[in-house]
Amino acid sequence: MRIAVYTLTRDRLEYTQRSFESLKAHAGMPYSHFVVDQCSTDGTAEWLKDKYKPHWLKLLPENIGIAKGANMALDAIFKEGDWGLVIKMDNDCLVQSDKILNQIVYVFSQIKPLQCSLMLSPRVDGIINQPTRYRELHVGRRRIGLTGIIGGLFHCMPGEIYKTFRYNENTPRGAYNDPYICGWFRKMGGETGYIEGITVEHMDGTENQRIKHPEYHERKGAELEVDKKSGKGPQVP
Repeated sequence: MRIAVYTLTRDRLEYTQRSFESLKAHAGMPYSHFVVDQCSTDGTAEWLKDKYKPHWLKLLPENIGIAKGANMALDAIFKEGDWGLVIKMDNDCLVQSDKILNQIVYVFSQIKPLQCSLMLSPRVDGIINQPTRYRELHVGRRRIGLTGIIGGLFHCMPGEIYKTFRYNENTPRGAYNDPYICGWFRKMGGETGYIEGITVEHMDGTENQRIKHPEYHERKGAELEVDKKSGKGPQVP
């Protein structure tokens, strides 16, 4: 199965390094990494270009936002043909489970045509409040906890479905993208949930990230306010 992983980066080099190295160490099978950097100024762009060297890299001169950056990555992915699985991985995601891609591929290979379509994530550690599981499925030997939304740390979806999706670029640069894609997917008849028993970690947790990188979050908050004032806001598919 051809697997494409895409990530948006912007500063916080140490997170990006730890994240990408954890995926490489625990993937268990080949994947192609597509990376869009949103005008990093802390050495991230240089590390990506000279050291990490992803399959595909776009270095942007400004922050164009998550929606536009993700759409740019998706366009690059599908210019290279069909993919069995497309994964959006944030650059503060730490992969914990060994052979994680093998385990995710196994789950999707076990989904029968008469079952609902699923957009899945490994269980996410490092968040204070786990989303409520309203129902449980068993797919092969794996347990899936269904939720109303899954966070964007490690979104996994069949490439064939991702082909028909693009983020709404009228959302603010730093918000509302996870509810948008989950809402779109559920409107298409699918369900979202977590694969219990395999895990990724939200590095440091949100509150510790704010303490460790206050300038990053202050800048993100300021951009969000600018976009809201310009008329951008939450979008419903």
